[in-house]
Amino acid sequence: MNPCKLQGGARTDLRAKISHKIRNVFRSKLARAAKPFDWNNDPAMIDARLSKIGPIKIKDQHQSYSCSGQAGAYWVGIVYAVLHNLPYTEISARSIYAPIRYPYGGGATDGDLQNQIANVGALEEAILSSYYPDGTTDEALFLDTSFETPPNMILETKYGGWVKVSVDNTPEAIAEAIRDNVAVLWHIDSHFDGGAPEFWLSNYPRYAGQSDEGHFMCAHRAYLSNSVPTIQALQSFGTEVPNGVQNFDSNNYLGTPRMVDIFTFVTKFVPHPTNPGQMIPNPAIISWQQRLVNFFLSLFSQQ
Repeated sequence: MNPCKLQGGARTDLRAKISHKIRNVFRSKLARAAKPFDWNNDPAMIDARLSKIGPIKIKDQHQSYSCSGQAGAYWVGIVYAVLHNLPYTEISARSIYAPIRYPYGGGATDGDLQNQIANVGALEEAILSSYYPDGTTDEALFLDTSFETPPNMILETKYGGWVKVSVDNTPEAIAEAIRDNVAVLWHIDSHFDGGAPEFWLSNYPRYAGQSDEGHFMCAHRAYLSNSVPTIQALQSFGTEVPNGVQNFDSNNYLGTPRMVDIFTFVTKFVPHPTNPGQMIPNPAIISWQQRLVNFFLSLFSQQ
Protein backbone atom coordinates (compact mmCIF):
# COMPACT_ATOMS: atom_id res chain seq x y z
CA MET A 1 0.00 0.00 0.00
CA ASN A 2 1.37 3.39 -0.97
CA PRO A 3 1.18 5.68 2.08
CA CYS A 4 0.30 8.67 -0.07
CA LYS A 5 -2.96 7.07 -1.05
CA LEU A 6 -4.49 7.03 2.40
CA GLN A 7 -3.49 10.45 3.64
CA GLY A 8 -6.84 12.03 2.99
CA GLY A 9 -6.52 15.68 2.02
CA ALA A 10 -8.48 17.79 4.52
CA ARG A 11 -6.20 20.63 5.57
CA THR A 12 -5.73 21.02 9.32
CA ASP A 13 -2.93 23.60 9.55
CA LEU A 14 -3.18 26.80 11.62
CA ARG A 15 -4.83 28.82 8.86
CA ALA A 16 -7.47 26.16 8.32
CA LYS A 17 -8.17 25.85 12.05
CA ILE A 18 -8.63 29.59 12.52
CA SER A 19 -10.89 29.82 9.46
CA HIS A 20 -12.91 26.87 10.74
CA LYS A 21 -13.58 28.53 14.09
CA ILE A 22 -14.64 31.79 12.44
CA ARG A 23 -16.96 29.96 10.03
CA ASN A 24 -18.61 28.06 12.83
CA VAL A 25 -19.57 31.35 14.44
CA PHE A 26 -21.05 32.98 11.33
CA ARG A 27 -22.18 30.01 9.23
CA SER A 28 -25.88 29.26 9.17
CA LYS A 29 -27.01 26.19 11.05
CA LEU A 30 -29.44 23.50 10.01
CA ALA A 31 -32.52 23.61 12.22
CA ARG A 32 -33.31 20.35 13.96
CA ALA A 33 -36.19 18.56 12.32
CA ALA A 34 -39.63 18.87 13.86
CA LYS A 35 -39.92 15.11 13.50
CA PRO A 36 -37.17 13.12 15.28
CA PHE A 37 -35.40 10.44 13.29
CA ASP A 38 -37.25 7.13 13.48
CA TRP A 39 -34.49 4.53 13.52
CA ASN A 40 -37.00 1.73 12.93
CA ASN A 41 -38.72 3.17 9.85
CA ASP A 42 -36.79 6.08 8.31
CA PRO A 43 -33.80 3.95 7.13
CA ALA A 44 -36.10 2.02 4.78
CA MET A 45 -37.27 5.28 3.21
CA ILE A 46 -33.67 6.43 2.72
CA ASP A 47 -32.67 3.11 1.15
CA ALA A 48 -35.65 3.17 -1.20
CA ARG A 49 -34.71 6.69 -2.27
CA LEU A 50 -31.14 5.64 -3.00
CA SER A 51 -32.26 2.54 -4.85
CA LYS A 52 -34.38 4.68 -7.12
CA ILE A 53 -31.42 6.72 -8.41
CA GLY A 54 -29.44 3.60 -9.27
CA PRO A 55 -25.85 2.51 -8.55
CA ILE A 56 -23.27 4.97 -7.26
CA LYS A 57 -19.83 4.33 -8.73
CA ILE A 58 -17.17 4.12 -6.02
CA LYS A 59 -14.45 6.73 -6.44
CA ASP A 60 -10.71 6.23 -6.06
CA GLN A 61 -8.41 9.17 -5.42
CA HIS A 62 -5.30 7.05 -6.05
CA GLN A 63 -2.11 9.13 -5.76
CA SER A 64 -3.82 12.39 -4.86
CA TYR A 65 -5.14 14.34 -1.91
CA SER A 66 -8.43 15.03 -3.67
CA CYS A 67 -10.83 13.66 -1.04
CA SER A 68 -12.58 17.06 -0.92
CA GLY A 69 -13.41 16.79 -4.61
CA GLN A 70 -14.35 13.12 -4.34
CA ALA A 71 -16.69 13.66 -1.37
CA GLY A 72 -18.14 16.80 -2.90
CA ALA A 73 -18.78 15.00 -6.19
CA TYR A 74 -20.62 12.24 -4.35
CA TRP A 75 -22.77 14.81 -2.55
CA VAL A 76 -23.63 16.80 -5.66
CA GLY A 77 -24.45 13.71 -7.72
CA ILE A 78 -26.62 12.04 -5.09
CA VAL A 79 -28.51 15.14 -4.01
CA TYR A 80 -29.18 16.34 -7.55
CA ALA A 81 -30.47 12.92 -8.62
CA VAL A 82 -32.78 12.57 -5.62
CA LEU A 83 -34.18 16.10 -5.74
CA HIS A 84 -34.80 15.94 -9.49
CA ASN A 85 -35.99 12.33 -9.57
CA LEU A 86 -33.24 11.37 -12.01
CA PRO A 87 -30.72 8.52 -12.32
CA TYR A 88 -27.41 9.17 -10.58
CA THR A 89 -24.91 11.00 -12.79
CA GLU A 90 -21.24 10.88 -11.83
CA ILE A 91 -19.82 14.30 -11.02
CA SER A 92 -16.22 15.27 -11.72
CA ALA A 93 -14.12 15.36 -8.56
CA ARG A 94 -11.53 17.28 -10.53
CA SER A 95 -13.97 20.11 -11.27
CA ILE A 96 -14.45 20.60 -7.52
CA TYR A 97 -10.94 19.95 -6.22
CA ALA A 98 -8.62 21.54 -8.79
CA PRO A 99 -9.84 25.14 -8.28
CA ILE A 100 -9.57 24.88 -4.47
CA ARG A 101 -6.43 22.76 -4.23
CA TYR A 102 -4.22 24.04 -1.42
CA PRO A 103 -1.11 25.53 -3.10
CA TYR A 104 1.33 24.05 -0.58
CA GLY A 105 1.19 20.27 -0.73
CA GLY A 106 -2.35 19.75 -1.94
CA GLY A 107 -5.56 19.02 -0.07
CA ALA A 108 -8.29 21.57 0.62
CA THR A 109 -9.85 23.43 3.52
CA ASP A 110 -13.41 23.00 4.75
CA GLY A 111 -14.30 26.57 3.79
CA ASP A 112 -12.97 26.31 0.24
CA LEU A 113 -14.90 23.09 -0.35
CA GLN A 114 -18.08 24.63 1.02
CA ASN A 115 -17.75 27.74 -1.12
CA GLN A 116 -17.00 25.73 -4.26
CA ILE A 117 -20.13 23.63 -3.95
CA ALA A 118 -22.39 26.45 -2.74
CA ASN A 119 -21.30 29.22 -5.09
CA VAL A 120 -19.65 27.60 -8.13
CA GLY A 121 -21.02 24.11 -8.68
CA ALA A 122 -19.42 21.27 -10.61
CA LEU A 123 -19.08 19.58 -13.98
CA GLU A 124 -20.17 16.10 -14.90
CA GLU A 125 -17.48 13.43 -15.17
CA ALA A 126 -18.43 12.93 -18.83
CA ILE A 127 -17.40 16.55 -19.47
CA LEU A 128 -14.25 16.61 -17.33
CA SER A 129 -12.59 13.33 -16.44
CA SER A 130 -10.91 12.98 -13.04
CA TYR A 131 -8.80 10.07 -14.30
CA TYR A 132 -6.15 9.20 -16.84
CA PRO A 133 -7.11 6.79 -19.67
CA ASP A 134 -5.90 3.84 -17.56
CA GLY A 135 -8.35 4.72 -14.77
CA THR A 136 -5.79 6.06 -12.31
CA THR A 137 -5.26 9.62 -11.12
CA ASP A 138 -2.68 11.61 -9.19
CA GLU A 139 -2.05 15.07 -7.80
CA ALA A 140 -0.45 16.27 -11.04
CA LEU A 141 -3.74 15.89 -12.93
CA PHE A 142 -5.46 18.22 -10.48
CA LEU A 143 -2.90 20.97 -11.08
CA ASP A 144 -4.51 21.61 -14.46
CA THR A 145 -7.33 24.13 -14.20
CA SER A 146 -7.49 24.99 -17.91
CA PHE A 147 -11.05 23.65 -17.94
CA GLU A 148 -12.24 26.80 -16.11
CA THR A 149 -13.49 28.45 -19.27
CA PRO A 150 -16.57 30.72 -19.41
CA PRO A 151 -18.71 28.00 -21.08
CA ASN A 152 -17.75 25.44 -18.43
CA MET A 153 -18.35 27.92 -15.63
CA ILE A 154 -21.88 28.33 -16.94
CA LEU A 155 -22.36 24.56 -17.04
CA GLU A 156 -21.17 24.30 -13.43
CA THR A 157 -23.99 26.53 -12.20
CA LYS A 158 -26.43 23.71 -12.92
CA TYR A 159 -25.11 22.00 -9.79
CA GLY A 160 -24.47 25.11 -7.67
CA GLY A 161 -26.57 27.69 -5.87
CA TRP A 162 -26.72 26.33 -2.32
CA VAL A 163 -26.55 27.69 1.21
CA LYS A 164 -24.02 25.88 3.43
CA VAL A 165 -25.29 24.92 6.88
CA SER A 166 -23.77 23.26 9.92
CA VAL A 167 -25.05 19.92 11.24
CA ASP A 168 -24.76 18.98 14.91
CA ASN A 169 -22.27 16.25 15.78
CA THR A 170 -24.73 13.59 16.96
CA PRO A 171 -26.03 10.46 15.20
CA GLU A 172 -29.58 11.79 15.45
CA ALA A 173 -28.82 15.19 13.93
CA ILE A 174 -26.78 13.63 11.11
CA ALA A 175 -29.50 11.07 10.42
CA GLU A 176 -32.17 13.79 10.29
CA ALA A 177 -30.01 15.84 7.92
CA ILE A 178 -29.64 12.82 5.63
CA ARG A 179 -33.35 12.02 5.77
CA ASP A 180 -34.46 15.60 5.11
CA ASN A 181 -31.57 16.86 2.93
CA VAL A 182 -30.36 13.63 1.25
CA ALA A 183 -26.67 13.64 2.29
CA VAL A 184 -24.05 15.38 4.41
CA LEU A 185 -20.32 16.01 4.16
CA TRP A 186 -17.85 15.73 6.99
CA HIS A 187 -14.21 16.35 7.80
CA ILE A 188 -12.97 13.48 9.94
CA ASP A 189 -9.60 13.18 11.65
CA SER A 190 -7.87 9.83 12.14
CA HIS A 191 -4.77 7.95 11.00
CA PHE A 192 -5.37 6.43 7.59
CA ASP A 193 -2.19 4.53 6.91
CA GLY A 194 -0.58 1.60 8.70
CA GLY A 195 -1.81 -0.45 11.62
CA ALA A 196 -4.37 -3.23 11.60
CA PRO A 197 -6.93 -3.00 8.77
CA GLU A 198 -9.87 -2.70 11.18
CA PHE A 199 -8.56 0.68 12.29
CA TRP A 200 -9.49 2.33 9.01
CA LEU A 201 -9.83 0.07 5.98
CA SER A 202 -12.74 -2.06 7.19
CA ASN A 203 -16.44 -1.32 6.78
CA TYR A 204 -16.53 -0.49 10.52
CA PRO A 205 -13.36 1.55 11.16
CA ARG A 206 -12.18 1.78 14.75
CA TYR A 207 -10.13 4.56 16.27
CA ALA A 208 -6.46 3.59 16.52
CA GLY A 209 -5.47 6.33 18.98
CA GLN A 210 -4.18 8.82 16.40
CA SER A 211 -5.94 11.77 14.78
CA ASP A 212 -3.14 13.25 12.72
CA GLU A 213 -4.74 13.27 9.26
CA GLY A 214 -7.87 14.88 7.89
CA HIS A 215 -10.25 13.40 5.34
CA PHE A 216 -13.53 14.41 3.66
CA MET A 217 -16.37 11.94 3.22
CA CYS A 218 -19.99 12.00 2.07
CA ALA A 219 -22.52 10.29 4.36
CA HIS A 220 -25.74 9.13 2.71
CA ARG A 221 -27.33 6.41 4.88
CA ALA A 222 -28.52 6.01 8.48
CA TYR A 223 -29.61 2.75 10.07
CA LEU A 224 -29.43 0.52 13.14
CA SER A 225 -26.50 -1.88 13.30
CA ASN A 226 -27.02 -4.36 16.13
CA SER A 227 -29.39 -1.79 17.69
CA VAL A 228 -26.71 0.95 17.51
CA PRO A 229 -27.50 4.15 15.53
CA THR A 230 -25.06 4.10 12.62
CA ILE A 231 -24.19 6.46 9.78
CA GLN A 232 -22.83 5.08 6.51
CA ALA A 233 -20.46 7.15 4.37
CA LEU A 234 -18.90 6.68 0.95
CA GLN A 235 -15.13 6.29 0.75
CA SER A 236 -12.82 7.40 -2.06
CA PHE A 237 -10.14 4.72 -1.66
CA GLY A 238 -11.57 2.41 -4.33
CA THR A 239 -11.33 -1.30 -3.52
CA GLU A 240 -9.13 -0.67 -0.46
CA VAL A 241 -12.41 -0.46 1.49
CA PRO A 242 -14.91 -3.30 0.91
CA ASN A 243 -17.79 -2.04 -1.25
CA GLY A 244 -16.46 1.50 -0.89
CA VAL A 245 -18.51 2.35 2.21
CA GLN A 246 -17.78 2.70 5.91
CA ASN A 247 -20.03 2.80 8.95
CA PHE A 248 -19.67 5.10 11.95
CA ASP A 249 -21.23 5.28 15.40
CA SER A 250 -20.70 7.12 18.67
CA ASN A 251 -18.38 4.41 20.04
CA ASN A 252 -15.41 5.74 18.08
CA TYR A 253 -16.15 8.78 15.94
CA LEU A 254 -19.59 10.38 16.02
CA GLY A 255 -19.94 12.93 18.76
CA THR A 256 -16.18 13.15 19.33
CA PRO A 257 -13.68 15.89 18.39
CA ARG A 258 -12.46 13.56 15.65
CA MET A 259 -15.46 14.81 13.66
CA VAL A 260 -13.94 18.19 12.86
CA ASP A 261 -16.81 19.57 10.79
CA ILE A 262 -20.18 18.27 9.61
CA PHE A 263 -22.19 20.23 7.07
CA THR A 264 -24.61 20.08 4.20
CA PHE A 265 -26.28 22.48 1.79
CA VAL A 266 -29.88 23.58 1.36
CA THR A 267 -31.77 25.81 -1.04
CA LYS A 268 -32.09 29.43 0.03
CA PHE A 269 -35.79 29.60 -0.83
CA VAL A 270 -38.55 26.98 -0.79
CA PRO A 271 -42.12 26.97 -2.14
CA HIS A 272 -44.75 28.57 0.08
CA PRO A 273 -46.71 25.80 1.82
CA THR A 274 -50.12 27.21 0.81
CA ASN A 275 -49.58 29.81 -1.94
CA PRO A 276 -48.59 28.13 -5.25
CA GLY A 277 -45.85 29.94 -7.12
CA GLN A 278 -44.65 31.92 -4.10
CA MET A 279 -41.23 31.32 -2.59
CA ILE A 280 -40.23 31.95 1.03
CA PRO A 281 -36.89 31.84 2.91
CA ASN A 282 -35.99 28.26 3.81
CA PRO A 283 -37.13 27.75 7.42
CA ALA A 284 -34.45 25.08 7.89
CA ILE A 285 -31.76 27.77 7.87
CA ILE A 286 -30.93 29.42 11.18
CA SER A 287 -28.61 32.39 10.65
CA TRP A 288 -25.90 33.29 13.14
CA GLN A 289 -27.91 36.41 14.03
CA GLN A 290 -30.96 34.31 14.87
CA ARG A 291 -28.83 31.88 16.87
CA LEU A 292 -27.54 34.86 18.90
CA VAL A 293 -31.09 36.06 19.54
CA ASN A 294 -32.15 32.56 20.54
CA PHE A 295 -29.21 32.33 22.94
CA PHE A 296 -30.16 35.49 24.80
CA LEU A 297 -33.83 34.53 24.85
CA SER A 298 -32.89 31.20 26.41
CA LEU A 299 -30.95 33.03 29.14
CA PHE A 300 -33.93 35.18 30.08
CA SER A 301 -36.38 32.28 29.87
CA GLN A 302 -34.37 30.41 32.52
CA GLN A 303 -34.67 33.21 35.08
